[in-house]
Amino acid sequence: MNFEIGSNKQLLIDAKLKEVREFKDRLGYPVDARIVEAVAMLQLLGLNTAGSCEGHVDEPGRMAPWVDVEAPNEPEYRYKGEQHITDTILSEFGIDKNTLLDGETDAAMQAWEKLNRALSHEEETEEYKQWTAENKRLAQKMKMIIAEYQQQEDIAKKGPITIDEQGDGSVRIHTGGEDFKRNSRDLAESEKEEMRVRLQRSQEVMNVFIQYLRERFLHA
Repeated sequence: MNFEIGSNKQLLIDAKLKEVREFKDRLGYPVDARIVEAVAMLQLLGLNTAGSCEGHVDEPGRMAPWVDVEAPNEPEYRYKGEQHITDTILSEFGIDKNTLLDGETDAAMQAWEKLNRALSHEEETEEYKQWTAENKRLAQKMKMIIAEYQQQEDIAKKGPITIDEQGDGSVRIHTGGEDFKRNSRDLAESEKEEMRVRLQRSQEVMNVFIQYLRERFLHA
């Protein structure tokens, strides 16, 4: 690899890492430190990300690291007439959109049920169809990268990268296998200690994949 090109790409990596560390989600939380580089490298490879987590045992979340790969600029509404239908149902149940999205109250759950029934008869907008088509394109690219990664026996034997398809055509990549589940407050301390060890192992598997992504970008 040409030294100058390599140096320029390293500058791009450094800039992207800084950018990702400054991200905030809709609740104002930053990207978890142990998943920052995965998010950065995926974005540098042209794979837009929409959510991530380093994995948690003692906090709410899943017990293995994950990243969602999704096209940018998701349309606010999926269906024709959705805004009017949504506003009507929110008014009927006396709640706002954030309460609906949280889905934690009886009113929110009933509103969701009624909204889903109403929207099931509506046609998707062209904007949403284009967005899901882009999701599928990114998903294919992500699948190709993971397939090539897992052909390398000396790397892949450390642990697989799993890719889960979502209903909108986007994908979630993660490690952890059967440990990729939400943690439980009911776990005994001895069980939590075991899960911390397994989480660390899952994070190490993700770190190996991150290094592969880095090398792929540097040598592209």
